[in-house]
Amino acid sequence: MAVKLKGSVRPRGDKFEYVIDVGKNPITKKRIQETGTCDTQEEAEQALFEINRNLRLGHKSAGRTFKDFIMSYYESVVRHKVRATTYEKQMEYVLRIIKYLGNKKIDKITYDDIEDFYSQLLNVDKQGKGVIRNISAVLRKTFKYAMKKKAIIYDVSKDVAPYSYKPKKMTVWQPEQVSHFLKTMRGTDRYAFYALVFSTGMRIGEILALYKTDILKKTNQIKIEKALKRLGKGFVIDDTKTPNSIRTLRLPKHVVDELLTHSNSNTLYLFELNGKHFNPRTIRNRFYADTKIAGLPRIRFHDIRHTVASILLMNRHPIVAVAELLGDTVQTVNSTYSHFIPKMESELVETITSEFFKH
Repeated sequence: MAVKLKGSVRPRGDKFEYVIDVGKNPITKKRIQETGTCDTQEEAEQALFEINRNLRLGHKSAGRTFKDFIMSYYESVVRHKVRATTYEKQMEYVLRIIKYLGNKKIDKITYDDIEDFYSQLLNVDKQGKGVIRNISAVLRKTFKYAMKKKAIIYDVSKDVAPYSYKPKKMTVWQPEQVSHFLKTMRGTDRYAFYALVFSTGMRIGEILALYKTDILKKTNQIKIEKALKRLGKGFVIDDTKTPNSIRTLRLPKHVVDELLTHSNSNTLYLFELNGKHFNPRTIRNRFYADTKIAGLPRIRFHDIRHTVASILLMNRHPIVAVAELLGDTVQTVNSTYSHFIPKMESELVETITSEFFKH
């Protein structure tokens, strides 16, 4: 016996439109419809058939717990779409979500459930707003997939905004402070490391993944093709943060000489401890101690990158060149460091006047 399809198909100009009720908004109780247009009546009827089929399949899975659904989604789908390090990090967020929402039926989770979850993270678990935004992104992605699978008829997660979050304000050193720091470090076993960081603004993971063979002595360059990243309780060598991060940079000759002198031993990596990678935390703590020795205001290690970028931009070096040095896009550099880019309206007016309005 044929199953009667929900919905209808009707002509719409030279095309055909399908309309089908897929349920009610759990908050407003208003009817939710799915619509679309196709070139032919047959295509519209086929689309309607697919929606009916997915709705029936969705109703079969609607009773699943959120824990069952999100674990299945991450193990069968997400694992194969993202890097191992990204998967590992997102799974930490998944486990936090499961702790609070895991036993609820996926189609029964409400606005209040999610709002209470965010409040729990902030006020009880003392999680930062940045972490909560990341957890929210995982939750949103999962609900979006549930909509695609017709396991739910309304994505309530998109209605619950996480707490507003402002990244930590960057603090940068002035050129004379950088110069003072490097002079203080000269003669120590850390000088070559700091000379490289302040010459390039490299990310800490990029530096710790460098092989000695990445130094190109003949051309005074260094290759950046990988990065050290956390995986579980350890670290792995992985791809760089973005394709733009793969780059070859020219260095001052004296910096290359310092690096070659530093690496003049039977080691694989440019910077290592007892044959192993440095833990990034060890590097950061050493930097903070050295900052104190130099008598300078404390900045985050990542602020070295911001320091390099800001000084170059304030000295009117092209944004494109700075982006290439950092391994970022022009758009990222422009949005991150726009307040360091000198205003040039007066120079523009002078050029237009001199070139276009000559007497």
